[in-house]
Amino acid sequence: MKTFKEFIFKLIEIEESRASKTTTRMKDGRIISISKKDIGTSAQYNRDVINKLPSLGGEKIQVDAGGKVPDIGKFYNDISQRYTGKKIDPNKINRNIPGTRANDLKNIEKSINEDESKNPYLDSKGRDKGGVYGQNPPIPKGYPRGIMDSDDVKLKNKYFREKDVMDYFRNQGNKIKQTFETSKGPITKEYSNPFVNQKASQSKRLPAGWKHLNSSWRT
Repeated sequence: MKTFKEFIFKLIEIEESRASKTTTRMKDGRIISISKKDIGTSAQYNRDVINKLPSLGGEKIQVDAGGKVPDIGKFYNDISQRYTGKKIDPNKINRNIPGTRANDLKNIEKSINEDESKNPYLDSKGRDKGGVYGQNPPIPKGYPRGIMDSDDVKLKNKYFREKDVMDYFRNQGNKIKQTFETSKGPITKEYSNPFVNQKASQSKRLPAGWKHLNSSWRT
């Protein structure tokens, strides 16, 4: 390997296959035997190689938490602290190195965020992937599908009070319909938001004693 970087990426290319060591015996310039010895998985071999690497700049290179590649983040942090006294966040470095535990977690986070960024209830034809179609109000992050039918009254009321949800119901006249596919065929349900007209109705009601108080101000 010409560079340490090339060495790292060579390790990354090796999968969890079985690794073997070939021994060739020669005599008088002629091969007299060739033998292969199983030395475990490639990952185990990688860990052994990494652990046997010499110290660089006075710091030892260790295997990453994922057990596949060197912990470059920790190594650079150790070097930085030794020579400059400044700390470097190992995680920020490792997140961009394939094969590290931090990079694996980064990819998991990315896939989760990509899924959440998509409409969670509509397919390409405007139908819910779970079998719901019709008028679909927004479902903010943190709320499950079917929230309008949830038995969790506290969570359901919180959902109905979300601004986007309130606006949606107002724009629909506070009545929407959804159709569900069931084993017995489609069924349609009608929903309304119990909080959409609450402020308006409350403003029309005067609190107890208000008339008396109001008349006293006029005198």
